[in-house]
Amino acid sequence: SVGVNNAYIYMDGPEVPIFDGSAIEYASLADAGSVREMAETRTSFNIQQPLVFSRRGANGQVIALPTNRNTLRLSYYIGFRNSAIGDQFYSFEFPGDYWKEIAAARTFVERKDVDALQPVGRLLAAEQVVLYNADGIIEGTGFSRVDDAVRHKILDLFGDLQLAGFDLYGHVIAIEAGHRDHNALVRKIVRAQEGEYETPSEVEVRAVLAKLGSLRTERKLPAELFEEV
Repeated sequence: SVGVNNAYIYMDGPEVPIFDGSAIEYASLADAGSVREMAETRTSFNIQQPLVFSRRGANGQVIALPTNRNTLRLSYYIGFRNSAIGDQFYSFEFPGDYWKEIAAARTFVERKDVDALQPVGRLLAAEQVVLYNADGIIEGTGFSRVDDAVRHKILDLFGDLQLAGFDLYGHVIAIEAGHRDHNALVRKIVRAQEGEYETPSEVEVRAVLAKLGSLRTERKLPAELFEEV
């Protein structure tokens, strides 16, 4: 997103710092560092036909679609029963205004999950994540925008797609997904880039189309989201 795809990263602690739960600090470091152009050619890949991952028996669908533009577009829908998050949708085309629209979105964690981490020495504070409880009450500093949660999910998805090791062009749509689902799709994308396209099963296609159809009618998502479907 800031044009850096090869870097040395040095750490002096046991894990990567979370900072405020957004990507601003990392994006700023990459942007401010000593950046130079390398002789190697960066590999890119255009999605040629649909790739689908649908988790069986649960939410979590991700689909990569071809487009007629050499850009990467990520669209995401989340639906949380907790009123602190609720239903959110966002679509972003890179590079866009990545700093403002995506990088600044903070991660979010329910209080019970944070409490469960304390016995094993993992401590999180409201300065590091957006904390909310079962009653939908946000502790400390909350979201800066009402749809920051889904924007952070786009940040998550973008980061996972970088594990492919090449620039990706296409439209990736995620529905109530997580890192495990993202990574399952990334593996399919890598195999496709190597010439081994995996044809989606009828069950996967049906699950994704059914979910998209219900979201289109019930949540009134924008029509342009479905142009490539």
